[in-house]
Amino acid sequence: MSFVDFVIIAAVAFIAFLCVRSMVKSGTSPECAACASSSVCTARTRKDGVCPVAKTMVEKAEKSLTDERQE
Repeated sequence: MSFVDFVIIAAVAFIAFLCVRSMVKSGTSPECAACASSSVCTARTRKDGVCPVAKTMVEKAEKSLTDERQE
């Protein structure tokens, strides 16, 4: 392995470290970080928590499916 290979491996390892550190510091999943409801979401903070965005999305999908079946 050449010196360039070691530099690339070190850079990738450093970026991975920063990602993990960011997740640990925030205490949430990176998927939740960009969510508009992340400040009130209990999906990651409690064992019985729910994601309000996902819950609304599933309810709308189920309603749409039942409406289509009735037609």
